[in-house]
Order: sequence, then structure tokens, then C-alpha cells
Amino acid sequence: MYDTFETKIVENQNYGYTFSYSQVGEGEHYIISEFKKGKYGWRFVKMYGGGVITADNANGGLMVGGPDNGTYHGLATSDVYEVTLGHLKAELISLEVKDMKVWMFINPTAEDMENELVFIDENGKVLE
Repeated sequence: MYDTFETKIVENQNYGYTFSYSQVGEGEHYIISEFKKGKYGWRFVKMYGGGVITADNANGGLMVGGPDNGTYHGLATSDVYEVTLGHLKAELISLEVKDMKVWMFINPTAEDMENELVFIDENGKVLE
């Protein structure tokens, strides 16, 4: 069982994503589900886990799918204000149960993925 805490619709692409919590074993995990809008409503496409919600798993990322048709996502600590990948800025979603955030890039290109993932605080300082 899982509890959805956020929904994001991708403009002009007919895709939507839900972000959910799930209790698996001893840890709380986050899950991202992808849906595609069709003629008769929304259709489930796929679901993928992001891992246990802990500071040890933050400020790194997971690629799902391939360049141009996948997502790149991960956890960020509460001091992260912005996540960038070259010229791209990630969508940031605050977690209600932990003092952390989920970040996500949708369909980054192979060229985008050659860039370093950068975590920035609210003062513009790059976090190591």
C-alpha cells in the first residue's frame, strides 16, 4: 500500500507523475508512477521505486529509462534549494514525513546526462 503526496502533469506531453510513500520492510520508500493521458482518460504506464528515504541516499540520482524517454530522479536534503543538470533545473517536491525533497528531470537528453549533477543551497552555494 502507498500514500500519494504529489501529482505533476507535464505540459504538452500528455504525461503525469504521482509521487507516493510506501512502507517496505523496515524503511519508508518513495515511489514514482507514470501515467499517459489518452482519449478516454489516464492510463498507467510504469512505476519505479526511488529507494529508502534517508539522508544517506540523498544528493545522488537514479536514471530510469534512457535519454530522451526516461527520468532522472533522486532525494535531496532539506538545505538543497535547486538541483541542476547543465542548463536544466529539476522539479523539487517536498516530502511531508521527512525533512527531505524528491527531485526529478523528465526526458533529459544524452547530452544533458553528460553534465554533472549539482545541488545548490538558497544562497547559490554549491553543496558538496
